[in-house]
Amino acid sequence: SIYRFTWVWTYLFRFPTTSSERMVNAIMFFALITILFLAYILIAKKHKQIFKSKKQIFILIAIVSVLFAVIIPYTSTDVYSYIANGWSAAHYGENPYYVSTGEIVDGTGQNEPMFNKVANCWRYETVVYGPLWTAICTILSWLSFGNIDVALIIFKLANLIVHLINCVLVYKITRKKIFLILYGLNPFILFEALSNVHNDIFII
Repeated sequence: SIYRFTWVWTYLFRFPTTSSERMVNAIMFFALITILFLAYILIAKKHKQIFKSKKQIFILIAIVSVLFAVIIPYTSTDVYSYIANGWSAAHYGENPYYVSTGEIVDGTGQNEPMFNKVANCWRYETVVYGPLWTAICTILSWLSFGNIDVALIIFKLANLIVHLINCVLVYKITRKKIFLILYGLNPFILFEALSNVHNDIFII
């Protein structure tokens, strides 16, 4: 997000607009993912030498997870759809299975900050997830009091907590440090669940 990027969030983040910017972004992203996976494989292979106890593994996972959680959503804006659908139920009292966020905006004729960042492909779609996820979105969006930045932070915190709970459960089920490392430090899980805030983490 240091690189020159249209504003997606409140600050510091722009989408690439030219082909050269897109190419630079793609190369930077590929390089970063490659480095992360090489480090991940190295840690997994050498975990017996690196870590003396499971506590050290949990500390590393917690630190790395927090670092990923502070990254602004980069390759997906699905979290903004979660926020908007939750807000339509929490604030407007609408059933998101019957009324889309786009219909609410069109009906009220108001500029609704909680709906502004929903991707066009989802704006006029009703919720595609089950009722438990919709209930979670409603509660988390309600806690934001209509502030999109606060909502994003709340959703990120929720995913961070769930990820750390999952790490504990993986270790309790397997009793093996390697499985804790393979799950807890997986770059794709960290990136998609904590940076992009996808809801798959709850299914895990």
